[in-house]
Amino acid sequence: MRTRFLIVAALAIAVAMPVSATPVSPSPKPSTAAQAIERLLTNRDALKLTTDQVTGLTQLATRAARERVRVAGLDRVPGKSVPRAVRERTSVTEAVRQALALLSTGQRNKAVELLKGLHA
Repeated sequence: MRTRFLIVAALAIAVAMPVSATPVSPSPKPSTAAQAIERLLTNRDALKLTTDQVTGLTQLATRAARERVRVAGLDRVPGKSVPRAVRERTSVTEAVRQALALLSTGQRNKAVELLKGLHA
């Protein structure tokens, strides 16, 4: 019971602590996934997006720009367990898939054309 309490306490502390020693800027540089969604948002008139679609795409862009940290397990160090954190980012493929799911068929075709130059 005491060991479980110590593990939970260690995990809580590890999650609250910054993952790297480098300072984090208040406005992180957008990832490529966020840039893909932003490209769709900047062309909202050409795509004829509804307000609900704009809201959904804005939420996706915000999530894609954030870096998430999850605890992947515990590293065994003699005498103690140390939580192992893994950084996760939304992949471009996943972000585009989610964004296209919000659009109609005609909008999807136009969006694919807009996004073709992103990886070129």
